[in-house]
Amino acid sequence: MSYKIRFDDITSFQTSSQTTIASWGQSIASINTAMSDFINDSSLQGEGIAGIRTYLSEVHGTLLQTLINLMNDYSSSFLLYKDGYYNIESDHHAELPEQVFTTLQSDLKNSHDRFNHQLELLNAEKDKISDLVSYSGTSHTSTALDYGV
Repeated sequence: MSYKIRFDDITSFQTSSQTTIASWGQSIASINTAMSDFINDSSLQGEGIAGIRTYLSEVHGTLLQTLINLMNDYSSSFLLYKDGYYNIESDHHAELPEQVFTTLQSDLKNSHDRFNHQLELLNAEKDKISDLVSYSGTSHTSTALDYGV
């Protein structure tokens, strides 16, 4: 059994994922701006508004920052993976047994299945709060990739 290293696929996947991440970053930035404008609006007064401000800052602000951190971590990890992937080709002493690839292929399939399950759970939760949150932009939940597993 032979394996073909797909350098072009990694590059195009990186381009695609970075485009998606940039789009998500813009969406998060606009949400952050709207949230900051609301929090800093001095014309809104009262205990209820103070509670909403605190909630937005502590819950949604933290969530948005966590999403930004996750996107940055993903980008960094992918660059390290890509670098290692490219270095395999130049290493004359690298040994890549077939069993390793078969195990990884099986793990990838299982990972893909677990990802789809998590995606279904995310969609279910998103549907539960759709009456509270109106979102227009890149659909994060429609980003499912099939890498020929």
